[in-house]
Amino acid sequence: MHLRSLAGGVGLAFAIALSGCSLTDLTNVDPPSNIADPAAVGTYEGAMSLYRGSIVAFDDAFAGSSRSMSYALASGLFTDEYQYRRTDATSPSAQLDLRMPLPGTGSTVYSNLHTARQNIELAIGSLQQYAPTAPGSYVAEMYALDGYVYLLFGELFCSGVPFSRTIYNGGIEYGKPLTTAEMFQTAAALFDTALTHAGDSLTVRRLALVGKARALLDLNQPAEAAALVSPADVPTDFAYTTTYTTTNSQGNYLGFATGTDFINVTASNGEGTNGIRYVAAGDSGDARVAMVRRGSNNVAIPTKLANAGDPVTLADGIEARLVEAEAKLRANDIDGWAQTLNDLRATAITPALPPLNADSTIDASPELRLAVMFRERALWLFGTGHRQGDLRRLIRQYGLNQSAAYPVGTHPTVSPPLNAYGSAVTLSPPKDEENNPYYHGCIDAGA
Repeated sequence: MHLRSLAGGVGLAFAIALSGCSLTDLTNVDPPSNIADPAAVGTYEGAMSLYRGSIVAFDDAFAGSSRSMSYALASGLFTDEYQYRRTDATSPSAQLDLRMPLPGTGSTVYSNLHTARQNIELAIGSLQQYAPTAPGSYVAEMYALDGYVYLLFGELFCSGVPFSRTIYNGGIEYGKPLTTAEMFQTAAALFDTALTHAGDSLTVRRLALVGKARALLDLNQPAEAAALVSPADVPTDFAYTTTYTTTNSQGNYLGFATGTDFINVTASNGEGTNGIRYVAAGDSGDARVAMVRRGSNNVAIPTKLANAGDPVTLADGIEARLVEAEAKLRANDIDGWAQTLNDLRATAITPALPPLNADSTIDASPELRLAVMFRERALWLFGTGHRQGDLRRLIRQYGLNQSAAYPVGTHPTVSPPLNAYGSAVTLSPPKDEENNPYYHGCIDAGA
């Protein structure tokens, strides 16, 4: 039995807000030994509670609403997916959208991800110690979600994020900062560990395969990434989603934007003149970015996230096919690349999309093919936290200029003089991390 469906009703009694885990012994997490009430977790039932609570913590950090800023919303604002629609330049949402973040702008996302990681790693130890008869897929799922935490840190934050470890007698084992590459390498190792524990759980196995493929793409290894996610291993109809309820404390990150004027963000439509026109695409019938309108200003909200209880996709078979397509493009298999994209458009969505024409694929220039590849990724994966990693890859791996990747120019709603898009492409850890003697700021804040 898979317990993910039960996660919404479980509290985070053992959430730990400190950042933490050293690179050593990533696959050997100690069981809890001295938390507030050891008896509460020193049982099979306690381990199950930690497992379910860890899923809640991850889901909320990734795309939930209860902690004010999820990863999916923050990364969407930071790129061209969402646009802040009010005038205050000092709000966290405006700072993210303008890409000139004040110190601590990303602190909520940062602490939420570390809280999720601490819960996950505590759950791994508890499951192994107190619930050895539970399905191995439970431990595997925890390792896979831990891998995603490192992956998300690597895509949104600068090189140099520290991962400390909480000692259960109340102390902290400070971790040394990891480079961007080390975060992705750590994620890949955790996904490997998940695969060793997955057993016959196809859901967890496929989650780990797609996660590792994403980490390998971030490490500029497209052929190796594609080899993991063939249709036989990850079918196109596979999906692993984060789940939410319709209550104010556990909804997804856009579901509570009801028909009032309190909607602070809207889906973008050519943000900064060079962003993708998501709203126009949806209005033209592209179901990947279908929108509903809310509030007196007719704010555009993606239909798939319009209700508080709507799930948010973390990994799916569509992403697997896009990984394969990009690998074919890199290998100069242009016919195979175009066919993969067009097969998706014909079969993976209703109503089906018309095929990409030869002028934008087979007969296109290399520059246009690259733009088409990443536009297809942007539309298929809209709102699921992938765009930030993709824009950084366009700069880091494909040599795109930052001004060609991220929105530029003047923000349409923020009041001057602080209404010009900045140059940041990553967020920095909050100032509190300076308590860590190993942390001295970002190693590299570039892509």
